Amino acid sequence: MFPEGAESADGWLITGSRFSVNDADPWIGRLIALIRQIRASGRPMVGICFGHQAIAKALGGAVGENPGGWVAGAAEYRTNEGAYDRTLLAWHKEQILTLPGEAEILSGSSACPYAILRYGDAALTYQAHPEFTADFVRGLVATRGQHLPDAIKSAACSADDKEIARAKTGAEIAAFLKSR
Repeated sequence: MFPEGAESADGWLITGSRFSVNDADPWIGRLIALIRQIRASGRPMVGICFGHQAIAKALGGAVGENPGGWVAGAAEYRTNEGAYDRTLLAWHKEQILTLPGEAEILSGSSACPYAILRYGDAALTYQAHPEFTADFVRGLVATRGQHLPDAIKSAACSADDKEIARAKTGAEIAAFLKSR
């Protein structure tokens, strides 16, 4: 069931999806409109992968295929100052290509320059999946990775949960939502 409107929740989490934000499915257009309503209502949003892209698109950014192709497995992100920030697990071929005007880049990489964004108090978004485990990514490679080049498959399957910043990212998301 699709939400009635922005007032249906105190805060919003828009998750990953097997769909593209550029697909013509009617529910995606409804989601883009809902994101704009949520932004106008002042309710906080968190976006993960597809949600990261949908929020950017709804607020004026552009999403398309990553010029470098697939990003899968452990991805290391750095702050704007170039300092190492965290490693998260990624699984995407599309990403934000043009930032919305109000987006602040918190972290990125050469493969994904707009990996973690903040939109003031309105939204906090992640291209990667802080909820993924290394075993889950290996499962994705086994079940949905036939199209990946062998080098990307191998790198994705070598991820180690010890290096993934799930706790740090989860605490960051919780603090963002609680502050609202």
